[in-house]
Amino acid sequence: MMNCRNFVTFEMAALDYTTGIPVWANRFADLQLNCNTTVRTTIGIRNVVGRQQEFDSVKVWDIQRGVAAPGQTDPLTLQISAQAEKTLVIGGILAGGVVDPKHVQNQGTGTVVVP
Repeated sequence: MMNCRNFVTFEMAALDYTTGIPVWANRFADLQLNCNTTVRTTIGIRNVVGRQQEFDSVKVWDIQRGVAAPGQTDPLTLQISAQAEKTLVIGGILAGGVVDPKHVQNQGTGTVVVP
């Protein structure tokens, strides 16, 4: 995908987390976003919530060419909210390795990044 503000967003999941029915165990595999020369992307994966979300080989290319979202200082490859538990990132270009830490926001608990 190209030329988007957000690639994957959990905004539709603005559920009351205290209900005991969070968004649970979704798997995103081999997705790619190319920020390229169109500077619109603010956040690749936005506002991850719920339990055990998995991102396997997901790539947000060239996020440094993006623009910061309102309230952020830098564009983000990955934004994990405080309502996220046990998020798993395997490979790809979201966090760790070649990704500058300023492009990742992790407020969740139990997040695991496997390069």
